[in-house]
Amino acid sequence: MLYSKKNVVQFINLCYEFVEENYPEIFEKEQYFIISNRGTYAFITTIGSLNKYLTNRGILNNDSNPQQRFDEIEKYLNVLCEQLKNMNVEEEKAILTYFGTGADLRWSMLFQTFINNKFKDYAPTELVDWQERQDKDLQTEGREYGESVEKHIKHVVIDKLKELFNENWDIEIGKIQRECDKRAKEEMERQYKEGLGRQEISWTEMFFITDYKEIIKKYWSTTPNPIPGGFIKFEEEFSIDVGLGYNSKDDKIKWLSRFSSLRNLWAHAGTKEKGLNKEEVSFLKKIHQFFFV
Repeated sequence: MLYSKKNVVQFINLCYEFVEENYPEIFEKEQYFIISNRGTYAFITTIGSLNKYLTNRGILNNDSNPQQRFDEIEKYLNVLCEQLKNMNVEEEKAILTYFGTGADLRWSMLFQTFINNKFKDYAPTELVDWQERQDKDLQTEGREYGESVEKHIKHVVIDKLKELFNENWDIEIGKIQRECDKRAKEEMERQYKEGLGRQEISWTEMFFITDYKEIIKKYWSTTPNPIPGGFIKFEEEFSIDVGLGYNSKDDKIKWLSRFSSLRNLWAHAGTKEKGLNKEEVSFLKKIHQFFFV
């Protein structure tokens, strides 16, 4: 263990020495891209990523010593430092003033992107995922699928409750109705205090996906008495096989839990740390196709 630690420290020191000797204008600046908390995290993360990349390609192995490792990643570090050195003032300012949750990740992805721009084969999984989540077209596609599905769920759930319980449908889901009413009033208050005036909000606009799931599960196989022609049970309407199991009731509506978690991503797509990747958009597309194709 001590031997491994010694090698790791030596390897990292070689990388820092390279920057210090060849790019002093970058290295000697405090709170900059190398010497700062965010810079340290991004630089060491990138070094580790390059080491893993070259090991997976068979260029490095467990027996490679620190000098051999540095020799192989030197050209990548050179590209990184050249990009940092030649960054224009506007780009530099935008990145250096980025703080808060996600800043470390953003800097790491920036470093990896600079290297990827030159060496296309270097495409770590985390970088590909991050780039997909920055893709505006992909975010738009995923959000359109998600919003369309959510509107459909709301329409079907409310209509089916009305078929089952007529004018008493809202009383039947009284607990959820009260929570939604509370959310509506809180949202009205928030908008009013933000200077938007009084905006009436119906409680039916405040359902959570978890509310729909609770209703669907509770009335899974419930039917009216008598059963009208063409009536479709919740079970038949919302059972979707998305590869998460398809035996029990819980299995058949697992997709709703994932749909709910993805909603948090498309609803905050304007935040750089949020967003959908291709696999998640593909999932939303599959759900959309189930209802509309």
